[in-house]
Amino acid sequence: MRKEEVKVLALQDQLKEAKKEWDKTLDDIMAGKGNGVFGNEYDKAEKEAREKERREKELQRKSAAKITPAPTKFNNFENRSYDMSDLERKLLQQ
Repeated sequence: MRKEEVKVLALQDQLKEAKKEWDKTLDDIMAGKGNGVFGNEYDKAEKEAREKERREKELQRKSAAKITPAPTKFNNFENRSYDMSDLERKLLQQ
């Protein structure tokens, strides 16, 4: 083997090791470990903002469920009932 080939193989091995280390770092970041791209302070702020948004949505959902419409005066009347098949038959006979 020539010297150039040996250098290329050594660089390829270094590249493989660097890729493995990079992949491990990315896995740690995605799992919430390590400093993240912008550091722990950014990650903490982002997590707090998401948690606050989740709590606000939950509170809105609960408060919306508690609101019931006020009864109207029209509920005091008995609803009409129609025999639709009879009405349809009469209409078709005309």
